[in-house]
Amino acid sequence: MMVANLQLRVKEFFLCPAPLRLLLTLKKQFMEELFQMLDGIYPLSDGLKEYLMEHLKEKRIARKELLLKAGRICENIYFVAQGLLRCYYVRNGKEISTWFMKEGDVIASVESFFDQKPSYENIEALEDCVLYYVSHSELSHIYKTYLEFNYVGRELVQNYYKLSEKRLFSIRDTVGVEKMEFLLANHPDLISRVEGQHLASYLSITKEYFSILKPQELKRNSNSSVKSKKISKRKGAKKGRKK
Repeated sequence: MMVANLQLRVKEFFLCPAPLRLLLTLKKQFMEELFQMLDGIYPLSDGLKEYLMEHLKEKRIARKELLLKAGRICENIYFVAQGLLRCYYVRNGKEISTWFMKEGDVIASVESFFDQKPSYENIEALEDCVLYYVSHSELSHIYKTYLEFNYVGRELVQNYYKLSEKRLFSIRDTVGVEKMEFLLANHPDLISRVEGQHLASYLSITKEYFSILKPQELKRNSNSSVKSKKISKRKGAKKGRKK
């Protein structure tokens, strides 16, 4: 049955117009990467892979567009194929950034999605994004039908909360310089992809202080990298002489 389905899909693929074939190719490439990531947590059955291939839907959103608006229910859970998004809430008229999600990440307003209640968070695209998603009801069906995904889902949720605790500690119990060190150590690419005001609110510092810290820490981080390379080079040369 699976062979017949595959043959039918191959035939349909070559009958599609060129733009649609390109979209199908991009989805196939993403699905391969997604399966590789999920299989790394726990091996997926062929049935589950086929279900995801058939039911994962694509969504494209432009930069500055809201994927989720506060007050609405988060009905879907998304996998980021391309682009960058941020999660934030508004307090006393100020936007407080809480998460940044990029390629390879899973995104949802967690409490809103799992409890199916209105979200207090917004999710905004910081770049043009390509996302793939399943609905809350589809995910429930996956948990009930494909038992191996219960383990995968548990691992994903545990990882989310571990990262959340790590971030909370870095923000709550550290000073400005240490907060920047945390950012550079864990999310160095965000420095060039995210506006300073969003990173400042994420680190719970003012944007003025962030603008002072950023060049200082980037320079220090660059000097440390150069120093480490020189040490590694010297060690390599010593080993070469010993031989």
